[in-house]
Amino acid sequence: MLSPLFLNTNNVLSDDTPFHGPLDSTHVEITPEMIYETLRKLAMWKHVVTSEAILEGIKNTYPVNQIREELALELQEKLRVATVCGR
Repeated sequence: MLSPLFLNTNNVLSDDTPFHGPLDSTHVEITPEMIYETLRKLAMWKHVVTSEAILEGIKNTYPVNQIREELALELQEKLRVATVCGR
């Protein structure tokens, strides 16, 4: 079953997405599992976890886009959808 985050933000599977440049083959989009695992790890050490901490955790752990502004926009959209979906 596909996650609501996937259905609400992207209707094309990653394998079907055409490559548009060299960055596309070196990074992946943020998935709900990435957000969950990062949040779980950060919550063990902190009472309050900011979106900035989630951004840094994902950026340092996964092969995502290293351009901070683009990654922040993608994360904000995924977090907004997660909030609306209640995940």
